[in-house]
Amino acid sequence: MLQLAKHLQLNKSSITGLVDRAERRGLVERTVSPNDRRGFNVRLTAAGRQRVHVAGGEIERQIHDAIHTLTETERTELTALAAKILGITVGTNG
Repeated sequence: MLQLAKHLQLNKSSITGLVDRAERRGLVERTVSPNDRRGFNVRLTAAGRQRVHVAGGEIERQIHDAIHTLTETERTELTALAAKILGITVGTNG
């Protein structure tokens, strides 16, 4: 829980509430940590993975719809800007 809180930059009580609700909905499950029996590991259930898959597909569709209206030049510029933000190098043709 503490690692999730740090990763998401939320306080531990917020994460506990989120995990409690997700667990009640069958999206995650808690297991006792093999390294520290006082702690828990949280992992997605099959239903949780399915929800992530569906949400990811919806996000992908929305991005595709948004960039579909851009010109080729605008798409190239967007790709370059996104790469700069993410700190990656994009190869060029030519």
